[in-house]
Amino acid sequence: MHGATYGRIGWLLRRAATRLVGHGPRTLGSAKPYAPKAPAQAPEIFTTTATGPIQADWPAQVSRWPKIQAQAPERRLFVVENAGLYDDDGAIYDLRTRRAFVETLDYWHIPASRHPALALRAALPARDLAGLSLFLGGLGGQTFYHFLVDHLPRLALFAPLLGEARRLIVQSHIEHNKLAWLREAGCTLPVEWLGPLDHLKCERLAFTGRINGLYGATPWTLASLASLFPPQAAPARRGRHLWAGRLGAHARAVSWEGTLIDRLPAPWEAVDFAVLSPAQVRATMAECAVFAGLHGAAFANLALAPAGLRVLEVFSAPNYAWYPAISTLRGHDHNVLFAANPEAVLSRLNTIAR
Repeated sequence: MHGATYGRIGWLLRRAATRLVGHGPRTLGSAKPYAPKAPAQAPEIFTTTATGPIQADWPAQVSRWPKIQAQAPERRLFVVENAGLYDDDGAIYDLRTRRAFVETLDYWHIPASRHPALALRAALPARDLAGLSLFLGGLGGQTFYHFLVDHLPRLALFAPLLGEARRLIVQSHIEHNKLAWLREAGCTLPVEWLGPLDHLKCERLAFTGRINGLYGATPWTLASLASLFPPQAAPARRGRHLWAGRLGAHARAVSWEGTLIDRLPAPWEAVDFAVLSPAQVRATMAECAVFAGLHGAAFANLALAPAGLRVLEVFSAPNYAWYPAISTLRGHDHNVLFAANPEAVLSRLNTIAR
């Protein structure tokens, strides 16, 4: 038997044990019967770029990519009593019936019935949370891109509840950075961090389903970000040419980036966005004329920039079109480049800077 078969059998055995004697979710269903009056916003249809994964033979200029008609997800705000949060991908379930809400079981291309939270080997001792909690998270919320683009805009949906809420629940990882962005957005609620294998039992819990497509933002999301963080007025001359450095990042590290940064020609400058405060990020994006870097979370800041940036996103391997989708909706001139060495990038930086 192949390893994949062993893996599936092991998952099914853990799932069966969880359903019979374990903690956490046992069955699946919609959250709608538990919050029948949940307010909803109708999904809109919008034009965007084709989603990825981006291939090396696609046109370098994103404006030449095929356009598609996409439908945003329905935005529905649920408030449920006696709700559990299970593990750090944000699976939510009813504590009384142990029914997991399918609206919270996104896990890339894996169906809801195979969500990892349904077959955990174990969980940490449960923490009880009194009063109303607001869950500002979901798929991928540990990372900066998903926190900023997929989850932080939900503050707009939570606005009617902020006065009575006791806390936000946010996925752990880069906690200091996330807390700084929450405070920049004017949210002063205490934060309960949700980590791997955590089990939270909430007296009342407010949450939403997905607000974006799996690999792309929606107009509503970017408008909500703009209401939280109005793009700063661009100076009369937006002159900065920024290389968004990834030297401190461990994921998708590229061995030759240090050499490239050492050889950046004027007027290019390397900036590590991970060490900037939210106010500094916003000011930097307002001053930027050309934005380049290796594919990574710093490109999420395109959502905060005034329209009209020239963008060069460099790939060392195929990945998805998260950032071209933002540029298309925000009005940036986004370009992509596949490169295996600094020379190819330096040549392209010279042309895009003109």
